[in-house]
Amino acid sequence: ILDEFQALYEKYDVLVTAGGGPAPRLDTQAAHQFVDKWRSASTYTPFSVSGGPTLALCIGFSEQGLPLSMQISGRPYNDAMVLRVGHAYEKATPWRDRRPELVPGAAEIPVVPKDKPRHATPIDPADRAFVTAQAQRAGLKLSDAQIDDLAVCAPFIFQAAARIRRDQPWDRSPSNVFSFAPPAG
Repeated sequence: ILDEFQALYEKYDVLVTAGGGPAPRLDTQAAHQFVDKWRSASTYTPFSVSGGPTLALCIGFSEQGLPLSMQISGRPYNDAMVLRVGHAYEKATPWRDRRPELVPGAAEIPVVPKDKPRHATPIDPADRAFVTAQAQRAGLKLSDAQIDDLAVCAPFIFQAAARIRRDQPWDRSPSNVFSFAPPAG
């Protein structure tokens, strides 16, 4: 992914893409399973793994008044450029000035999180054992529910990892920052 992005970073200062939207209500978030975030890629995925800074900005509102967004992404460690472009966009558009209407004495709308659903996807015992061993190896103290969350995602993470190119020189760092000289001889 870094190699593919490098050509874009050389040509463009920032990349502008669609964001998610409209924004969901907070009380609906618990209904999403953790595995759903790994099952399929989204507009956020490439930037989550490429190391480049990404800023989400409002680009308007849905008919229900919920915010819509775009992403501005830049080269790794070039946060200043992303923030400058985001600031220029906010100065040139009216979205930042819009505020929710607060009505004195209006009844509060309760936000009641729904119970987190248990996994509809069966958990493979071998994946659970692997995740448990890796968590222990890393010194993590995870609950059974946390182990289950990771184990149910494991097949999708393994598939994503299998797609990573393996023909990179051993001294090439994924962060695109450090290079080490190959050993002599």
